[in-house]
Amino acid sequence: MKKTVLMMAALLLGSMAFAQTEDKAKAVDQYGNTVDVKTLQSSSRDGILVFESKDKDYKFWFDSRVQVDFGAYFGQQEWADPIGNGASIRRARFAVKTQITPDWYGEVDMELANGSFELKDAIVRYNGLKNFQFSVGSQKPDFSLSRNTSSRYLEFMERPMIVSALAPSRHLGIFAKYTNKYFFGSASVLFQEIEGQETRDYVESNNKDYGMDEGLSYIAKAVVRPINEPDLGIHVGGAVMYDSPKTSDELGIYSGTRFSCRNATNISRKKYVDTDDIKNTDHNLIATAELAIDYSVLRLNELNGNDKFIEIYNAGADAINLNGVYIEKDGAQNWIGDNTVKIDAGAYLVLYSEDVVADHPDVPETLIFHSGLSAKKNVRIQLFTPAGASIDDFNLTNIDANDPAYIPAPASYSRNADGKWYYADATPGAVNIDGTVALLGLEGGDTPEPPTPEEPDYTNLVLNELNGDTKFIEFYNKGNLDLSMEGMYITKDGNEEDIKWTGDATHVVPAHGYLVLYSIDTQIDHPELGDNMFFNSGLSAKKTVRIALYMADGTERDVFTRGTTGEWGQTISNVAPQSYARTPDGGDWKLADPTPGEANPATGEDIPQE
Repeated sequence: MKKTVLMMAALLLGSMAFAQTEDKAKAVDQYGNTVDVKTLQSSSRDGILVFESKDKDYKFWFDSRVQVDFGAYFGQQEWADPIGNGASIRRARFAVKTQITPDWYGEVDMELANGSFELKDAIVRYNGLKNFQFSVGSQKPDFSLSRNTSSRYLEFMERPMIVSALAPSRHLGIFAKYTNKYFFGSASVLFQEIEGQETRDYVESNNKDYGMDEGLSYIAKAVVRPINEPDLGIHVGGAVMYDSPKTSDELGIYSGTRFSCRNATNISRKKYVDTDDIKNTDHNLIATAELAIDYSVLRLNELNGNDKFIEIYNAGADAINLNGVYIEKDGAQNWIGDNTVKIDAGAYLVLYSEDVVADHPDVPETLIFHSGLSAKKNVRIQLFTPAGASIDDFNLTNIDANDPAYIPAPASYSRNADGKWYYADATPGAVNIDGTVALLGLEGGDTPEPPTPEEPDYTNLVLNELNGDTKFIEFYNKGNLDLSMEGMYITKDGNEEDIKWTGDATHVVPAHGYLVLYSIDTQIDHPELGDNMFFNSGLSAKKTVRIALYMADGTERDVFTRGTTGEWGQTISNVAPQSYARTPDGGDWKLADPTPGEANPATGEDIPQE
């Protein structure tokens, strides 16, 4: 098996070398057939070797990763079974991935750890229908959040054993999914697992010796995101799986099943989660539920060491349950919320120290924190999500309380309307009074009355630069106010029904600033960007084209065209690597050097129309 893999890799490398040196339009393959030839350019992108055609419609790349496990066990009781120490190559992945056309993708992913071979992902995927994705082959189905997290992002931890035992791994199957800003849905039909030789032996022997069907599974999953904004997100989802016994599970378990998982380190081969064989099983019905909340709209709003309270403010548009949210004082947890504690939108929650319980007999135990709080000592108060991620941090420990410059709080440490910390009068559970003296080390002073806000003017938002070589579209905001592109969309080549990109609440063009989108064809070149920063089409430097920007209500906001016939997608003169750019920003369309996300040149050349 290993020799076969090495021969395949050698053939791939040989074909690449041919593709890089051959510049003819036609060539003859090893079977004597005349074939088309594309010259490929090679590059290293964040350590990934990529080969790409000049028109960027075709590319393939190699991907790999290695993870090593070390395990040492101690403290076992004398009566317990011994556990051996050791080290191993946990993962040694090698993959070949290909963007065949803008709509078609394929990959083969292999595991070579510790000298054994396993097939991981082996799929063909179609992305040509907006918001949909269809795949055939071996991959992980959409079921568990933890199971669908790539091991690439699990450098120093592993999935819980119970998840590894119950959630389905990679299977040969048919997969479909749909996603938009507020909804995700998927469906999968699973056949057998495709792993190593042992798994294949199970399938063939169960078929030959017992006449067993390979088995089928069906999975459906739905996720609703009722709030999906930059400052607050709520994710509610669930999945259900109908799972019939598989012949890939184990040899000789007729109509049976087994759930098991090895130790998380991969060093100990003992199974501490193992049901053993469950025979005479018709099917398993497994369900999962998901709830995720973004707590970033919560903030510490007022701290008082005299009356000894901590105030939390909800700046979001919806109520938040604080079950599991906790506070630490000077690194030690002193309060954690339960399911009865919530903050309404725009409201305040006041917690009191256990030192002043007698002064507040009406305050329930759930709103009492278990520590003191002083107005004359430096202190650090931190607010955390249930998962331990920091939400807010008040840190007054960078100055000695004995420093002459240190000012003990006469009343509260309080946040002004500008979000900065000041000394101010106490207002527990109410809007803060803006202070005039900032805490040491922070800028402050009198807070002026806020000016009357301007109305956003979307005539200031324009298409500013398009490039068919590196395939990007740039927007420019000529005005003095940030402009949200939520609901705005772009179309290509006059087909108003074929929307290539739709903005969401995260797409904001700053005043006198830029926002750049890239073609989905270049996604491998921009791994730092989210999926919503790519438009779903190509962009050529040598074809007639019409790119139109629309408001959410369907009103055309701006348009760029190249070509005189009105027939789009026709091959004309190649202007690569230059851009179609407004010169200067927001000005007339010219041909100029590319400047994505930066100021366009002051002048340029006329754009050839033929």
